[in-house]
Amino acid sequence: MPELLSTSFSRLELNASLSRPKLDATLVLDNEELDKKQSAIFALASLNTRTAPSAELCWSQLLALSLAPEDEPVLTVGRHKDCWVRLGDPRVSVNHFDIVARRACASEARVGIHELSYECFLNDRSSNGTTVNGDVIGKGKSVQLHSGDEICVLPASRVGPAEMIGFLFRNTTETLSTQEGVEALAIDLEELVLCPICMQAIYKCVALAPCSHNFCMACCSDWMRRKNDCPVCRRPITAVMKNHPMDSVVEAFLTAQPSRRRTPLELRDMDARDELRLGASGKLVRDICTMASPLALAVASTAPTAAPSPAPAPVSAPAARSPAPAATGPAASAGTAARAEAAAATQPRNLGSQVCTIQ
Repeated sequence: MPELLSTSFSRLELNASLSRPKLDATLVLDNEELDKKQSAIFALASLNTRTAPSAELCWSQLLALSLAPEDEPVLTVGRHKDCWVRLGDPRVSVNHFDIVARRACASEARVGIHELSYECFLNDRSSNGTTVNGDVIGKGKSVQLHSGDEICVLPASRVGPAEMIGFLFRNTTETLSTQEGVEALAIDLEELVLCPICMQAIYKCVALAPCSHNFCMACCSDWMRRKNDCPVCRRPITAVMKNHPMDSVVEAFLTAQPSRRRTPLELRDMDARDELRLGASGKLVRDICTMASPLALAVASTAPTAAPSPAPAPVSAPAARSPAPAATGPAASAGTAARAEAAAATQPRNLGSQVCTIQ
């Protein structure tokens, strides 16, 4: 694989590059389905689905969450068109409240799934106040949220049960404080930790941009030799990112399900196939680069180099140019064949043009 350019990016520069995966909440219309699955990192379960939908931030958004600035909301509620939970009642503020998530572990050197815990805070942006467990927060103020907290936008005591707007909050990362919670969550996330290509537990997880689908690094490397789109959704690939947080989730799953681990021989084979080679420093592969097989590079290096052709002499307009005699002999034939084979084998494959380190 040709040498890639190495550049250091700050978080601000990474945001400006539009390569950072963006947080994207999902609306849920069926609260029973929301209760049955644990695929949400954070969730707002509507207490009145006639006036407000439920919303969740899925575990597939874990990489985007880990790269997001701490002041970037993970869930927003209000009448504004850009709010993830958009409400139609005119008594609701344009931006009623938002929720931000901050790492519970202060250390940046986070290792293991226990360090994926987040603390959530509600920021009240409303004109007439948002209540949490019956207490009014007040515009411009914040309060920490915990799973099971009741958030009211329009309480039933003021607008009646039929028009009330409220939510129950859930922070699934709170369960990561105990080993039992880690194992239960890992089993619930089985579908998420399986590579869509090999259908086994992901090894050295990478995420594609802009879709955020996760794969084994070796499987992604194999795929990108043939295709330039996502194997799941077929969207064009603009970046490949090392997904360290998901590696922690996969390891928790394998701890709970040790029979699903690959053998050392399988892991060595995957390492040998991997040509992305995104290491432990959090590198990001972007844009377009060329990727040639070792055989093609060997053929190109051993093929004889053609001597430069002399500049043609001026020819008068009426004179006809005679065809140049073709090169003959076994040496000329071998050289021509080798150059043709090298040219065909070294056709570029899109894999990203630049490696940058996320600080």
